[in-house]
Amino acid sequence: MGDSIAIWLIFLVIAGLILLPGIKIIEETERLAVFIGGRYARLKGPGIIFSPPNPWIKNEYRVSMGAVGMYMGSDVARFASLDLPIEPMPQLRLNDSVQISGFGEARIQVSKVDSISREFRCEKCGHLNKFAA
Repeated sequence: MGDSIAIWLIFLVIAGLILLPGIKIIEETERLAVFIGGRYARLKGPGIIFSPPNPWIKNEYRVSMGAVGMYMGSDVARFASLDLPIEPMPQLRLNDSVQISGFGEARIQVSKVDSISREFRCEKCGHLNKFAA
C-alpha cells in the first residue's frame, strides 16, 4: 500500500515538472506567434495559455505591440527574423518600416512608420500609447 502511494507521488511530481513549463502568461499588448513545422500557424493570447512543450514540432515566439519590422511583400512583414502575416495595406512598398499597432484573429495589424517611433495610436479609442525605451 505504501509503495503504490510513493510511486503515484513520484509520477505526479514528474508529470508536474514536465507540464509546468507549458503554462505561459501573455500580456494584453503581446501575442504568441505559433509556428508548427517551421510554418506560421496562428496567434495565441492574451491571458493564461497552456501549451505543452514540444520543441521538435512547435515553436512559439512572443510578439509585442510597438515592435518595428520590415515589409517583405505578399502581406508579410519580418519582425526580429520572424516572417508574420499582416493585414493588407495598399500604401506599403517593399522594405518599408512597419510597426505593430494591433492584433487580428490570425494576422497582425501594422502602421507604416517613416522614422522609428516608440508610440502608436489606439484603434479602439484613439489615444496615444507610448513605449518605454
